[in-house]
Amino acid sequence: QQSAVKIARFLDAHPLVRNVYYPGLGHHPQHALQKLEAQGPGAVLSFELEDEEALRAFVSHVNIPVFAVSLGAVESILSYPAKMS
Repeated sequence: QQSAVKIARFLDAHPLVRNVYYPGLGHHPQHALQKLEAQGPGAVLSFELEDEEALRAFVSHVNIPVFAVSLGAVESILSYPAKMS
């Protein structure tokens, strides 16, 4: 969760990121509900980049998460549902 919070905050402040979906961010629509019902915001987040060019640049620089469909495991993955489904 600590890593997810750091990543979410970084992405939220980045000019090429349009939206970050993570209940640990104060502006998330369910932030207050999450704080009432859970002990932490979790480790799953998603985000939208400004455009396809930003997406291609991002993907070309990613080293650690692998592109994969989530199968419920605990490793870090990167998925792009619009192109993978």
